[in-house]
Amino acid sequence: MKVQQKQFEIFERYLDVLLYAANATSPFTVTEIVERVANGSRACAYKCLSVLHKEGYLTKVSTIRFEATQKTKELFGAKS
Repeated sequence: MKVQQKQFEIFERYLDVLLYAANATSPFTVTEIVERVANGSRACAYKCLSVLHKEGYLTKVSTIRFEATQKTKELFGAKS
């Protein structure tokens, strides 16, 4: 697989997680991301959530639950 193609696939995963987060009606867990977005890859889901949290796109509402920040909601035009 070419490096550029791999990088784009990673970008799409992050985008999918952000879209899910922006439209979620309640806080979500890593397990929900694994089942609904990351195609069964817990490691991928955890990595995406960790990076997006660190960069300010997600906030942790408990030890296992995340939700979109205002930054993410504005990016995707989601209602607050």
